[in-house]
Amino acid sequence: MTFGFPTPAASVLSLDLLQRELPFAERAFYDAHVDAVESLDLATAAAIDRSATQFLELQAAMPDDHVLQPDVQMNLAIALAAAGDVESALAFAQAALETKRASTGPYDLRLIPFMLAEGDVLTQADQTDAAIMAYQRAQNVTHRQLGVHTPAQLPAIERVIAVAALNDLDHIVDIQHKMSLRIAQQSMTPDVIATMQLALADHYNLRAEETPGGTFVSPDTAYIPLRLRRGQAAVSYYEDAITTLRSLDDPVRLTSAMHHLAQTWSMLDRPRSAKKAARLYLKEVRARFGDSSVRTGSALVSVGDIFLLSRDHRANEYYAEAWSVLEAAPDLRQELLGQPKRLKPREIRSYPMDRRPVHVGPDDPLIVRMIYTVRPDGRPGAVEILQANVLAEERRMSRAYLKRMLFRPRVVDGVPVATADQEHVQPFWVGAPDALFPWNQKRLEKKRAREEAAAATATE
Repeated sequence: MTFGFPTPAASVLSLDLLQRELPFAERAFYDAHVDAVESLDLATAAAIDRSATQFLELQAAMPDDHVLQPDVQMNLAIALAAAGDVESALAFAQAALETKRASTGPYDLRLIPFMLAEGDVLTQADQTDAAIMAYQRAQNVTHRQLGVHTPAQLPAIERVIAVAALNDLDHIVDIQHKMSLRIAQQSMTPDVIATMQLALADHYNLRAEETPGGTFVSPDTAYIPLRLRRGQAAVSYYEDAITTLRSLDDPVRLTSAMHHLAQTWSMLDRPRSAKKAARLYLKEVRARFGDSSVRTGSALVSVGDIFLLSRDHRANEYYAEAWSVLEAAPDLRQELLGQPKRLKPREIRSYPMDRRPVHVGPDDPLIVRMIYTVRPDGRPGAVEILQANVLAEERRMSRAYLKRMLFRPRVVDGVPVATADQEHVQPFWVGAPDALFPWNQKRLEKKRAREEAAAATATE
């Protein structure tokens, strides 16, 4: 039998569930099982195909009422999923679960690996809702047998988080992260607690970055933007993680958490809090790694960025000190300070147009290509349009968008200098006018009215 080997994105999810040591009384079954597991462990396309075939042959040779039949079926499902035959894998995973449930009852802890394997195969089959339900059934078993917050729930929780995050089910990720943190706080070490706190902080930080500044949850929270609420949650968890990490001998994670805290305040446009957190971060790095270390040099650059984003001219002082400290690491200094780096926005946004210009082909990209100079204060200047196949309104908007950007300037001998001939390509796509720019909408409406009037006059 030949199977389609999956791409890396569809790699084996369930190898931690593989039943490697099964107590076969029959020597032939035992040897066949060992050979199939060893083939799967090789993790090459041919070996995984061979493993799936070996498990199929073993499962067919075993009596239907064999006590280890469900375990072999689960291993077969894992091998088939790895080989890309997800439909067959799902059938065997569900058959294994039903057979095991019939012999143990609906809430036996021995069912958990089978439930997780079913969820993993459903995930690979892009059945997200069904996969999450399978994982949550495994959580329910541990709830009934072991209690609400126990480490036995973590394998299911980790899977739910991974699947929900890939499918932008943020509310589910929130709940599961908080549950994992509660478990860690009740029964695990401070190191694990800090890991959970940082994971939750990073989750809220990412959600805050992705949320437009003017978004609100509901009329009841009209005075608290959603971006701010999520950012404040990230700040809270970063502060908790910092408190936990101070009790551990882990300066790298401690300073990283302090760095992320300062960046989060900066992202929320809270300059006073951002600068205070940045100074504390730099102080901790100096105390832990020394004034002349490479880490201190990198921290000085990061603190300079936060001060620049806060519109504080003292950013130049931090860049100058970083230039001096990083003298022992010229490659890193060139990477950090040898060319401008865009600080705001973090990602280039593509804007919609009202319609495609008549002179642009249907497959041609809609762009405005510009050159500019990054001034010593980090602002773009001397903007010139080199190429554009969009209308005048989009060209004006592109200039305005570029001029609102902020860059870390190039530094030479400790002094920020201007850098000419930088290039920016602003992409567009055809769609509804952007609601974030109401003046754009008005101009487009006036322009459309003029065009329609001109067309009517020409017709007359």
